[in-house]
Amino acid sequence: MSSSTANVLSHVGIATSDIDKSVAIYRQLCPELRVTEKIAVAEQGVIVCFLDFPANSSQGRIELLQPLDDNSSVAKFIAKRGEGLHHVCFTCENLTDKLQALSEAGFQLIDKTPRIGALGKPIAFVHLKSTGGTLIEFEEE
Repeated sequence: MSSSTANVLSHVGIATSDIDKSVAIYRQLCPELRVTEKIAVAEQGVIVCFLDFPANSSQGRIELLQPLDDNSSVAKFIAKRGEGLHHVCFTCENLTDKLQALSEAGFQLIDKTPRIGALGKPIAFVHLKSTGGTLIEFEEE
């Protein structure tokens, strides 16, 4: 399962019931954080914003995810597990190839084909049942 480029951390997704309250908490913890505009992603049933560290805003971001309604997967996640770590996202060069390699390696995919994420990039998720309990997202560079 090799790739021509190494995967790097894109972001860590945090599920929250109140995105504004979470932003305020993170700003108190790390005043230097820059906060992006909130983006509604209706297809995924969430509102998201990213928290960027000024020294390295292209990698290692925090993504806050607030459900739009009780039917979204993030709302169901919060109901079952509570607020907190939702997923870890890595970048990859070719998401279609990555998904094929992961499938061949026996990973359970939530997305068998890429879909478009909050920032307009192709994304896909690997089920937490096959990753030791952590939902993993891949984002095409």
